[in-house]
Amino acid sequence: MTKMRFFLMLTMTILGVFFLSMLWEFHLEDTVMLLFNKEYHPEPQFERWEYIITVTLFTFIAMIIPAIIGHRLINRQEKLFGKIRQISEEDYLTKLYNRRMICQAINSEINRFNRYNQGFSLVFLDIDHFKKINDTMGHEAGDQVLVEISKLLKKTSRGSDIVGRWGGEEFIIICPETSLDGASKLAENLRTQIESIEVTGLRRITASFGVVAYMKGETMTNVVSRVDGALYFAKNTGRNKVVVNKN
Repeated sequence: MTKMRFFLMLTMTILGVFFLSMLWEFHLEDTVMLLFNKEYHPEPQFERWEYIITVTLFTFIAMIIPAIIGHRLINRQEKLFGKIRQISEEDYLTKLYNRRMICQAINSEINRFNRYNQGFSLVFLDIDHFKKINDTMGHEAGDQVLVEISKLLKKTSRGSDIVGRWGGEEFIIICPETSLDGASKLAENLRTQIESIEVTGLRRITASFGVVAYMKGETMTNVVSRVDGALYFAKNTGRNKVVVNKN
């Protein structure tokens, strides 16, 4: 239950008590009492208003404690839901979107293309020789590399871009309304900046990139397969380069 809905229910309850009190005091009471007691004399108007105000006031006071408790419970519930949402959407280490969210985002972009004909491009990157970093420097150093590259990706990408960790040392960037040329320039910029990242004990960090633009009729599996192929072509032909798949 949201705070707005909770306080709306609280307000409606108080107004309901006030309305029913007025209905009874000014309309129903005299009718009902006269049916059972012909000698009944209606109360003065000021006494009726005193009764209505008193009942409403005590109802309001009686609901203050439930209101405070309800407010705290809703706050706690919202924080819990926020944490659950964060866990389900974010990669724990890098704080980027996880693979599930990236898949949803790609499908959303495909649907947007089909509806509005607005294209998008994908940038796929893989850290070169990452296994060697873990084997020689330890997994703590490897984690530091992942975190530093994640920070760079978020800093360098545009606000509209969607950045995520695909898995292991692989990252993906969804670039809405971006041409193949624009995405390849972003990838080249990232490639050179990754080379400047400094991690204690490591001389240089590099990454290989694959870039594709979405083509009409492709499914998510198709477009991811194409960008994955471009990435592995980059890795198999020397690494630390950007390969653009135009087909």
